[in-house]
Amino acid sequence: MWHARLPNAWFRLLDRAWTSEELYHTRKLSNAPDWEHASTATNDLRDNRTWNLPPMIDTHTRTQLEAAAFRRLIQHFQEHPEIQNIELMLTADFCRNCLAKWLKAAADERGITLDDASAREMVYGEPYEQWKAKHQVEATPEQLQAFEERQRRQALERGEANA
Repeated sequence: MWHARLPNAWFRLLDRAWTSEELYHTRKLSNAPDWEHASTATNDLRDNRTWNLPPMIDTHTRTQLEAAAFRRLIQHFQEHPEIQNIELMLTADFCRNCLAKWLKAAADERGITLDDASAREMVYGEPYEQWKAKHQVEATPEQLQAFEERQRRQALERGEANA
């Protein structure tokens, strides 16, 4: 199994971070977002209406579903190292490194110590430098140009003057 490569401590961290009631602070079980206790970056993810989930799915169950989907996404990326990060960035606007950063940010929000290297290893299934040496290929000039153009467009959409 893919998770056999990860230390048990990481799974305890994932379980605590993704299934704990701490994830929702003191939120009552309802479909309404908790604007007072939640960060605005994740409020829309906590509102069942955004996800079109039936109202009978409570917060704890929903958190378990989200955690299972996240673990499956990580498993998929670990089983398909041929999918390059640049390709993910161009098609989905996120990559494995983004997932690692989001995982670290979630840990930081909860006061859990997780360094960048450990977060990356959780996502990649091995130390990042090892994965990179085995699987990463040079981006083509076309990919780099497309990525730079995407970055410029996004900067313009955000209203950044240097775009």
